[in-house]
Amino acid sequence: MKNVLPILLLLSLVAGCGASQLETETLVGTYEAKIYDDTERFILHENGEFEWSSSDKRYERSLDDVIGVAPHGRWSIAQNREVHLKWHGAPNTIEGVDVFSVNPGNSITCIAEILEGDRQDFGPEDVDTFQQIK
Repeated sequence: MKNVLPILLLLSLVAGCGASQLETETLVGTYEAKIYDDTERFILHENGEFEWSSSDKRYERSLDDVIGVAPHGRWSIAQNREVHLKWHGAPNTIEGVDVFSVNPGNSITCIAEILEGDRQDFGPEDVDTFQQIK
């Protein structure tokens, strides 16, 4: 019985070593991806807000005109090394959540979306990876 406590302590330390916690400070920054002929950019701010912009200013302006505000929202750290971006002034008419996995090497990959509570995971051909540039 004396050996059980040290073994449990050792197991809890070993189990905790493999899981690295995501920190807000490491995620804050500017992320960019080339999607077709367009460069899209997310800026994750320390206060939990994010902004989105596009190199195709016609698209960005048309969203501004239709929605009335530039696409933006709030981001948060979720389970399984995921970051959720909840849109306000979304590119579509339904406010949704984009789900990003956090990759080694300062990049994030959009792997799913949550619309009206239903999560839809993307296939490998439909994911976009954004590199952290700042």
